[in-house]
Amino acid sequence: MNHTPDLNKILTFTRFYSQFVNGALRNESLENADDAKRIEVFQKAFGSQLEDLVDMNALFKHLVNTIGTKQYIDPVSKQDPVEQLIDFYAQDDVQSICRLSEQGTTHINHSDIVKYISNHFDRNTSFAQLSKVMLKLDLGSQPSQQYTAEAIQALKGYQATHKRLPRSFSEDNVRRLYIQTKELNTPVSESTAEYLLFLFKSNGMAPESIDLCQNYHTMVKGYSSQEDAKLSDIRNYYLSDSLLAFPQPGAGQTYHELLQQGVFQDQGHGHAYLTAMTKAHFKDGSVDYALKFFQDGIAAQVKQKEDQEDYLVNLFNSTFGIDDSQNLAGDMDLESFREKYLQLINVREKLKKETKAVHQLG
Repeated sequence: MNHTPDLNKILTFTRFYSQFVNGALRNESLENADDAKRIEVFQKAFGSQLEDLVDMNALFKHLVNTIGTKQYIDPVSKQDPVEQLIDFYAQDDVQSICRLSEQGTTHINHSDIVKYISNHFDRNTSFAQLSKVMLKLDLGSQPSQQYTAEAIQALKGYQATHKRLPRSFSEDNVRRLYIQTKELNTPVSESTAEYLLFLFKSNGMAPESIDLCQNYHTMVKGYSSQEDAKLSDIRNYYLSDSLLAFPQPGAGQTYHELLQQGVFQDQGHGHAYLTAMTKAHFKDGSVDYALKFFQDGIAAQVKQKEDQEDYLVNLFNSTFGIDDSQNLAGDMDLESFREKYLQLINVREKLKKETKAVHQLG
């Protein structure tokens, strides 16, 4: 294969590669497995020889770039061998061990998976394939945020060119996926919820969007109550967008009052709040006020970011005993440094969560 690397040989090799690894994983259960067990299974499935034999990460990228928008069908299985390889890598057991490779040669990148599927968006199976992989990743043990973010961006790119979603991403197919997701009775990740809400918005499916947002705390991981769910920028953005799609805000009510009561209530800050309330004031006809509201909101967010950066600098100096002359007060061993550094990281992550921005705004 190295001497004459034509596509047929590569596709044949990938089929036998996945069959070999699947055979090694047969009868192996990784549920609740510790690190030692996972390493043992990795060695059994890949081992040093298979890990050194092929860089599957680079090989899959080569396949995606070479095939482009063409499609190859296996004459025996009558299926797309690249899709079969994607399905193989989306398995939770494979996901959980293939990334143990120190060389990074036994997994494929989520961005390349999305690129292959998006290259074939005009196929009738593209919606099913994109969504199937997403749910497999979501229900598994590996994070799916990158895959979902790449998928949404690819769909936005298609929309920008064609002024619509790919045809297989129809209202009926999206509604069917939503019903199936609810019937699982298992919370999905927030990234998958964002994917569904994006599809709802793109298809004008306001009732489904409102339903998901109202049940956010039971359908999305990480939220234990309705009050917790109201802190999600993603939920607030899409719920606001659905309410703003109403022809009228209600008798004796303005759009900004509808959003304040139906979405934000006591909240008065955040990226979703600023964007949604600005749109509401525009719809209410208060153009000058909407512009001032947005400008003041942006200025407040910039000030908040600056205050947080100043706070972190001051916290760093006080934690490590650094005086105004930037000198370190006293001696510090490695263990003390490690403990104080981890304290700072925890504070920084808390601040990031409190001010996280939803990339769907706009």
